[in-house]
Amino acid sequence: AELYQQALVIHREIGNKRGEALAIGNLGNVSRTRGHFEQAADLFQQAVAIQQEIGNRREESIFLGWLGVTYLSQGQVERGLKLQHQALEIAIEIGDKRNEGMSQGNLGEALYRLQRFDEAQAAFHTAIKLGKDTSPHKAGAFQGSLALLLAHRNNFTEARTLLETGEALVKDHPVEYAN
Repeated sequence: AELYQQALVIHREIGNKRGEALAIGNLGNVSRTRGHFEQAADLFQQAVAIQQEIGNRREESIFLGWLGVTYLSQGQVERGLKLQHQALEIAIEIGDKRNEGMSQGNLGEALYRLQRFDEAQAAFHTAIKLGKDTSPHKAGAFQGSLALLLAHRNNFTEARTLLETGEALVKDHPVEYAN
């Protein structure tokens, strides 16, 4: 976090708004992983505002998605769902297949929590399809989420298959970050 703070100071000094937003967003991710959800949400909102100001739709979509994930982590599922829809709309609009897949998977997580199983299943399938080419690690993780949903629906054979193939995707590909 200290290095991101230093980067933030430098980006502000030189007037690099994009770099400032990225540093703020990275600080948001640090806060989120530490369980400081309110601080993370505030930081992601700042990053979104800067991206909107400079017209960077791709990174606006990414940070909207992270903000949505933060609200999901807090149990604010409807709020997280709304933000995932916004992130998805932008990703589709600009043709960003990687972020479209991420948004679909995060949307699936929110829909699953709301027990909207058919919609969640469709979102997970789309996320996996897009992610196999753009973000295999996340595609594997979303396969795990879909497997959980299928097991919940007593479809254990397909769930087991998804877990096995998803595990391979996760093991064979390094973790990726939005920036």
